[in-house]
Amino acid sequence: MNQYMVDVSLPEFPDEAFFSKIPEQRTLINRLLEERVVQSYALSADRTKLWIVIRAQSDSEAFDILATFPLYDYFRFDIYELAFHNKATVRSTLFSIN
Repeated sequence: MNQYMVDVSLPEFPDEAFFSKIPEQRTLINRLLEERVVQSYALSADRTKLWIVIRAQSDSEAFDILATFPLYDYFRFDIYELAFHNKATVRSTLFSIN
């Protein structure tokens, strides 16, 4: 499985239709994060750039995954295959009731 960095430019002045699709976008991203299809998802402070790391067999599969995003029609993007993607892991601690 390969990893792809998607560098997305978002509209500087989004319309109401854009904003109305955000809840559906968040729901899909949360599901894809749980499934580990999306490895990371980051939005710039000015909300005009989005960076997504996607696990896929090919860049065309990564493209197909992006095409399912509710905000896809607003994306201008480039896809880059990554040699690696390091990230911190979240560890859950086990609590003893003793």
